[in-house]
Amino acid sequence: QFGFGDLDKTGKRLQLFFAKTGSETACGLKATTVLTNNNQSMFCQLLLGLIHRDEVVSVGSTFATVVLRAIKFLEQYYGELCSNIRTGRISDWVNDPGCRNIVTSIVKPNPKLADSIENLCGCKSWEGILRKVWPKAKLVDAITTGAMSQYAETLEFYSRGLPLVSTGYICSEAICGINLEPLSKPFEIQFNAKPVDLVNVKPGHYYELLVTTYGGFILRWYTSHVDASSMPGHYVVFWELKAKEGNDNIEGKCNCSFGDEGFEALMDIAALEM
Repeated sequence: QFGFGDLDKTGKRLQLFFAKTGSETACGLKATTVLTNNNQSMFCQLLLGLIHRDEVVSVGSTFATVVLRAIKFLEQYYGELCSNIRTGRISDWVNDPGCRNIVTSIVKPNPKLADSIENLCGCKSWEGILRKVWPKAKLVDAITTGAMSQYAETLEFYSRGLPLVSTGYICSEAICGINLEPLSKPFEIQFNAKPVDLVNVKPGHYYELLVTTYGGFILRWYTSHVDASSMPGHYVVFWELKAKEGNDNIEGKCNCSFGDEGFEALMDIAALEM
């Protein structure tokens, strides 16, 4: 895959994922929102990634910001993580049963490994730290386009030499496109629209793209662009509202909010501008 062969057969992937309890949308679909701020989960995932450091062939998450947050987390907790590896005992503050039970069944005392990781993380500069900690890693798998493009340069500093691979165009609603040339530089990537229901597509006909939101709302003629002039970047969304007959005060009665916790956590961007 990506010119590296079948990575799943050559080693393990360190993919950081965080999920909250599932819910049901207004239209009856089951949905689970991806989160990026669970400290216990982050600690346990990094701990397992360090234990298997000589087997990890790719490091990543859905978005570049999650990888950067993991690096900052490692910088803050590497001493405690190494202590856990050295003693084979999990820190007491990790009390989530799901996290603690799975990690406890895997972690065994390994002072040599702990010392090696502590020496690497204790260096003055963290440039290329991903390659140092995971020497067999061949790529960083995370989205670095759109609002995430502003983080590509920082991620390149920590990964120094590892290609940043963005395999798909992902939004809060779905995976909308795929990258047919995943080894392209972040600013050179072009996505191909993901085909849906092609069996019913007829030659010579025109089709309109409809995008549905988490709540079941359908967006037609959807228009937006990324504003990266400020940090962090955000999306600017254009909506056309049409009042019902006899209602000329639609603007005063329109109460639209983009403060959805799941959307902001998933995208990890600031408030949207409408």
